[in-house]
Amino acid sequence: MHSPWRKFIDRRALDVNNGGMAFHPEQAFAEIARGDAVAKEFMLAFYAFVHTLDDLYDRDKPLSPEVAVWPSLHLMAVLGPNSFFARHHGVLMPVILASTLSWIASEDRRQSPDALARIEAQVWKGSYADVFFTVASLVGGFDHALQMSRKYREVAYDAEPAKVV
Repeated sequence: MHSPWRKFIDRRALDVNNGGMAFHPEQAFAEIARGDAVAKEFMLAFYAFVHTLDDLYDRDKPLSPEVAVWPSLHLMAVLGPNSFFARHHGVLMPVILASTLSWIASEDRRQSPDALARIEAQVWKGSYADVFFTVASLVGGFDHALQMSRKYREVAYDAEPAKVV
């Protein structure tokens, strides 16, 4: 499905870093999905959604109304007819829930006076990537998931000091 949200993904490729190399969602998710275009479409929509949700929460990037709303609308449009998501809903939803709880815990801790809690927050923030490695497992088994985790796992740290709300 080609749509204006692709500009958002292209911009994200410049924002996310993986071991000093730019992370390109289109390429990474194609490799993770092993040619399953429907799985790739799910990952792209989910990726745009979680990053926009975080940006809206912590207000660390300016977002126009259309950029703020498009990933949510797109995610709803993709999930409805997405056969990969429907087929693996029982596996994916618990991972999505766990990654959501990790993100909430990361936000709870990111301004803690305890240094270890702030470090935990930085690590937990990137737990949404477990959704992608679960997809890798579903399409290619453990060895593929392990290879993709080693290649693409990142710690999604906050690049600027946390803001006091």
